[in-house]
Amino acid sequence: SGDDSILKGNDCGFSLCSTHTPAMPANSKAAFTGKAKNAAGHSPNASRQTKAMAKYMPHHLYNTAFFMQSHSFRILGTKIVINAICLPPDTYYFLISPAYKSRFISKFAIPHNNHTMPTKFELNILGCGSATASLRHFPSCQVLNIRDNLFMIDCGEGAQLQLRKMSLKYARLGHIFISHLHGDHCFGLPGLISTMALLGKTGEITIHTFDDGRRIFSEILGYFCRELPFNVRFNVITPSQQTIYEDDAITVRTFPLYHRLPTVGFLFAEKPKPRHIRGDMAKYYGVPHYQMNELRAGADFVTPDGNTIPNDVLTTDADPCISYAYCSDTVRSQRVAEAVKGVDWLYHEATYDASLGEKARARGHSTSADAAHIALEAGARHLILGHFSKRYINTHRLVEEARKIFPSTIAAEECLTVDLTTPPKL
Repeated sequence: SGDDSILKGNDCGFSLCSTHTPAMPANSKAAFTGKAKNAAGHSPNASRQTKAMAKYMPHHLYNTAFFMQSHSFRILGTKIVINAICLPPDTYYFLISPAYKSRFISKFAIPHNNHTMPTKFELNILGCGSATASLRHFPSCQVLNIRDNLFMIDCGEGAQLQLRKMSLKYARLGHIFISHLHGDHCFGLPGLISTMALLGKTGEITIHTFDDGRRIFSEILGYFCRELPFNVRFNVITPSQQTIYEDDAITVRTFPLYHRLPTVGFLFAEKPKPRHIRGDMAKYYGVPHYQMNELRAGADFVTPDGNTIPNDVLTTDADPCISYAYCSDTVRSQRVAEAVKGVDWLYHEATYDASLGEKARARGHSTSADAAHIALEAGARHLILGHFSKRYINTHRLVEEARKIFPSTIAAEECLTVDLTTPPKL
């Protein structure tokens, strides 16, 4: 399909994915037209091919021995020839040529060892300030990018500006979760909905909020956004533990927080992932393609002659499941720690430093030390501090206090993207 095609695969077959790759120079094409292999399985033109390949493959593979495989098939009546150069371990460099043209496209393919691509699970901080407006911080707003689906958590003022600044696509935003109905967590909602309407977003967006939020924002949107090109649906939540969203990849559960009005936290958890097929072993034991999903689900394989092959011989462990908990605007509570027990990443408000503990409790907030204790009691792996008071010109003191209790602590900041599949850089 033109210069945007790359094939990747192993001996079991090929799959097509999209990427940009330049065509090879015309003077290099002749080196790859040979398809014959000798008895040892190597191309008779290996030396010539190696020299030509050297300028197109990564440095550490320049001197790697390889052999060429040739496959041909037809797409819409056009004969396609694929010359696949195998580089250990199971890595292919594909050269694609329509049989009627002398044209090649080359690209070093991703190592293909029957593992799925890493799951995208990213946290984007749009705002991490507290209620009082400041020049340093935007109000509370985050976007989780889970496999390119966007989930917004709270929607403070300026959310639409921060979305654009962080190059997050409005079209991929399908759900907005409102933790409570204080203005710094929801005043950005009308402006965001209006902006998405002006940009022609289609489909549906679901707002998860309390019944008062449904009533208030229905009236606001009904007056200011009367002709939306997309549907707005309200999912009414309560300050309790319940599952409010679920799809094939994740579940979202609420749990009570303890503030000055009804407030919930949100726990995003990936569902168990399939195990990875060992292509070499599956081929060795002759596992048919229609049973691959059973292997990924953990089933053993029974050969035609009745021998049972254990699943762990044919597969490797699934990727770990990631979980993320959002706790903003709450006093320190053991009940919060219990609700997020074992979470991988915990975002917890740290409005004040430890010296202002009484003020924090009186206003329904936490200190950085409180947040660290919750992370420790919950058995979390990593802690992100946020919801900072405008009194702090930087977060050094808050982070230092928290790290004395819980070392794996970082501070949120506007336009920060955190890859939740890897440990933070402290």
